[in-house]
Formats: sequence, structure tokens, C-alpha cells
Amino acid sequence: MNNSKSFFYARVSSSSQSVNRQIDCIKEYNLDIDERDIFIDSKSGKDFNRENFLLLKKVCRKSDVIYVKSLDRFGRNYQEIMEQWRDITSLGVDIVVLDMPLLDTRQNKDLLGNFVSNLILEILSYVSEQERLFIRERQLSGIISAKKRNVKFGAPKIQIDYHSPHFQHLYKSWKAGEIKTKYFINSLNLKPNTFYRRIKEYEKTLR
Repeated sequence: MNNSKSFFYARVSSSSQSVNRQIDCIKEYNLDIDERDIFIDSKSGKDFNRENFLLLKKVCRKSDVIYVKSLDRFGRNYQEIMEQWRDITSLGVDIVVLDMPLLDTRQNKDLLGNFVSNLILEILSYVSEQERLFIRERQLSGIISAKKRNVKFGAPKIQIDYHSPHFQHLYKSWKAGEIKTKYFINSLNLKPNTFYRRIKEYEKTLR
């Protein structure tokens, strides 16, 4: 009797990202996986301090199968991907990477099959890391180039017309204690920190 279970692991880099595209693979590939056997993390792949990933490794047993949509769900670092792959398979647990059919440890269990799978894994993991480093290097080069051209980063500075009747009326009423600070801030549609910086900036022009 086969008592093996199937699990699905999904990961997104932040809580603002959607995991639906990964979860949809379960239906797309007609996988028989119970909802309670789906493990999801929403943290960066820079490390493996991920609660559900660690829990999955604890609950899976020999002959179980872990499905992932893509290899980089195990991490974004060549060494970490290899370590996690070997750690899981050493337990007798199979791994299936859905978008890379060759990475299916259920197939070709013989020595040659394992050799080919491990070779493919090493190549893909290495390429994945090199691509990540290339993207980071290109972004850094772009930032350096932009700074040389005096390109400003971040949100544009909120401009206030200090000479407008609207601002002048609010400022004088505020200084006279006729209106509260909160009312002044809301009238200018500013955040408190920005408000105080702008007031300080304006008052320097009065000296």
C-alpha cells in the first residue's frame, strides 16, 4: 500500500505579491494535493528562515513528493538551492519542478538518471545565480550612470507656493493660534514630517 503524500510549496518575496500563479499550477497539472498540504511563505529567498518551508521539511516522509512551480522557489542563491535540494532528497523525498520536467526525482532512479538530474540541477542553479548577479550589476551601473547625470531618485519634492494667499492666510492663523496644526497640515495635504520641513524652509526665508 502506497502511503506517500504530495505537497506543494510556494513562495513570494513579499506579502504584497500574489501567490495565485503558483497555486494555479495544482489545477493546471491536475495534482491531487489537499489544501492543508499546500505550504506558502512570503519572505525573501535570501535566507531560509521561513516558517512554512521548515515545517514542510519536518512533516514530509520518505516517498513523499514536494511540487514547486520553479526551481527558484527553493532560493535565489546557487549554494542554497543545492543545499536544500540535497537536504530534502536525502530524506528519500522526491522533488518535482513543474516548469522543468527534467527535474523530477521520481524518474530515472538509476545511477545514470541521478547523475543527469544532478548535472541539470547544478547547471540551472548556476545560471539562475549568474542571472541574478547580472541583474544586480546592471541595476547598480544604471544608478551610478543616473547619478552622474544628476538624476534624482525617490518621490518628487512636494512644492508649496509660500506666497499664495491660501498659504499666507493659513500660516498667519496658525502662528496666531487661531487654527490647530492638524488643520494646517490637512489643508496643505501634507504628512506631518513634510509639513514641519516645509515650515522650517519657509521661515528661513523670513530671516
